Amino acid sequence: MDTLTPKTVSSAEAQITPNSQPRFWLGVDGGGTNCRAVIADDAGKTLGEGRAEAANFLRVGLGRAVSHVKQAVHQACAQAGIGPSQVTAACIGLAGVSHPDHNRQMLGALKEALPIKEILLETDAVSVRRTQLARAVPFALEDQLASPVEELHFALPERLSEVLHGRVRHARPVLQ
Repeated sequence: MDTLTPKTVSSAEAQITPNSQPRFWLGVDGGGTNCRAVIADDAGKTLGEGRAEAANFLRVGLGRAVSHVKQAVHQACAQAGIGPSQVTAACIGLAGVSHPDHNRQMLGALKEALPIKEILLETDAVSVRRTQLARAVPFALEDQLASPVEELHFALPERLSEVLHGRVRHARPVLQ
């Protein structure tokens, strides 16, 4: 019978195994005046930022809007020391995409321009409200939780109206 010997593992070894790949998350906020992109790691640490001109395609045209998003993304990736194809997933909030036809058109153009497998496209108004809501929800639920808010990750439902009806659950961070 083999004997197992306990081994002390450093925190760095525990987090990175030979088969694990680092994950990088992209957030983009593009409106009628400028476009900003941020690359973050799993811990939420900002690794790179990029800026470009307006990304509202109703205002500047589809080609220019996509070009500006791409420019901001490439700057953020360069600062983070990664290529855009290394981004795990992206949430892109842009002005001018609230109409379903506009959303489909811009999403198709972004998927063609960016080598990122998972891209979620929202209006910039929703991304701002979701960000504010994501910050507020943990503290609104604080008294009902068994663990400190700082130790938990929260997943919000796709529809913001569901949050108002109590359909929030805590989970590990997932970008859909």
